[in-house]
Amino acid sequence: MRNMDFIYIQAEDMVTTDRKDISLETIAKVVGNTRKTTNLVKKMRVGILEQEQDQLIIHITDVIDALHQGFPETLVQNIGSNDTIVRWKKQQEKSKTIWQIAKILLVCVVVFFGAAFTVMAFHNDIGIEDIFKRTYEIITGRESDGATILEFTYSIGLLWGIIYFFHRFGRKTATTDPTPIEVAMRTYEKEVNEAIVENVARKRSKE
Repeated sequence: MRNMDFIYIQAEDMVTTDRKDISLETIAKVVGNTRKTTNLVKKMRVGILEQEQDQLIIHITDVIDALHQGFPETLVQNIGSNDTIVRWKKQQEKSKTIWQIAKILLVCVVVFFGAAFTVMAFHNDIGIEDIFKRTYEIITGRESDGATILEFTYSIGLLWGIIYFFHRFGRKTATTDPTPIEVAMRTYEKEVNEAIVENVARKRSKE
């Protein structure tokens, strides 16, 4: 008796491709017990990006149904996402690349001065200048001129604290853990992908 073939699919939440013809291996990792069946499954077309489309949502249930029809004696199981968003990667022109760099620089400037203003406003609210002066007078018995060792060490400590908190300085990281910004971005991407899938599902239900 012939052993049944099995295929495991680990579908991604979102993928980017520069091809309009979408195969299963583009959106998922495919593992099986026979090389021949696995290779055929990998090359199976699961969707097509139309000329005017920038993205496409592929429902893995539809993929599994197609696999059952094409490979009726194969057991298929998905261990990944239930829906995959496929985004078309457009070839960027040079002018668009320059515009992207300009936008990044603008955002960096806004974030830098915005963060600086926030820190200064916080210090002003808690009256940190008076705290430093009073602390300096209590410890040394002398009047502070506003530029003492307390202000200097606090500035160094604030800079080091920010660098350590974000685990990053240039290309080097303090730990292998993701930075708070990376965690926030992954959460944002996940919520955006879920919102896109839900919007498409609502449009389908109204049709």
